[in-house]
Amino acid sequence: MNQLQSECPNLVADIPVCQSTYSKKIILSLGGSSQTYQLSGASEGVAFADFLWGTFGPQNTTWLKHGQPRPFDGPNGQAVEVDGFDFDIETPSSGAFSASRCGYPAHSSKILKLATLPWHQDFVLCSKEQARLICLQVLSNVLYLMQTWAP
Repeated sequence: MNQLQSECPNLVADIPVCQSTYSKKIILSLGGSSQTYQLSGASEGVAFADFLWGTFGPQNTTWLKHGQPRPFDGPNGQAVEVDGFDFDIETPSSGAFSASRCGYPAHSSKILKLATLPWHQDFVLCSKEQARLICLQVLSNVLYLMQTWAP
């Protein structure tokens, strides 16, 4: 049992119940109230997307084989995954074309690529108002991906 499960023992059991019984989406919200975090570039954004997807997305045997974290998985390897991510990005980006501005669009693009797999057509990705300039780039990426993968 990990620290999350020991401090919130019902969380792992409650997520699947909320999803299947009540048709609720479980959105993992990240960030907020602190300006001490930032994705410093595109490669860091992609790596963070892979980490979030492996940790909270669909269970992956390679991920498990390498001992990577799956804090929401239940007993006996029961896969528990979230339905989306919400980002509250407080850190102001520096210049208009700085490397720090590339991290979040690269992250969002990677998450959206992973989420377009057939079993995740209803995956949710959103952010707070503080990130509105970043959101414009993310929106641009979303529109591009929709055009690219449209049936």
